[in-house]
Amino acid sequence: MGKTLKKVLVAVGLAGLAGYVAGLLTAPQSGKETRADLKEAAARGMTEGERQLKEAVSELGDLTDQLRRRAAELGDKAGKEAAELADKARQARDKAREVLSAIHEGDAEDKDLQTAIKQANDALKHLKAYLQK
Repeated sequence: MGKTLKKVLVAVGLAGLAGYVAGLLTAPQSGKETRADLKEAAARGMTEGERQLKEAVSELGDLTDQLRRRAAELGDKAGKEAAELADKARQARDKAREVLSAIHEGDAEDKDLQTAIKQANDALKHLKAYLQK
């Protein structure tokens, strides 16, 4: 999936969620029902973020392995650069895994999830760019 398409899909999803929340807040229902609906919407958002992070972790693992193989084939300087990049990607993957564990334990917040997704996507972008050289 292209970077632009991903951005469009995320924007559409966020706009849809914002519309849903606005509808909930203006709907003629009790506060208890509204809170339950908001909690459900937040859970769906967290589930979607978790799915995105799991995909990024999987892709990071695959690309890191690919980069390590390439690093072994390269000369000293280029191989060292590739190995350093692979280590940074591994660190981003490990951090993402920590956040996923925290989500399952109920210790992660939405901002933690969003930060981990951004870091994992940044690492993926750098790996892909390097591997296309």
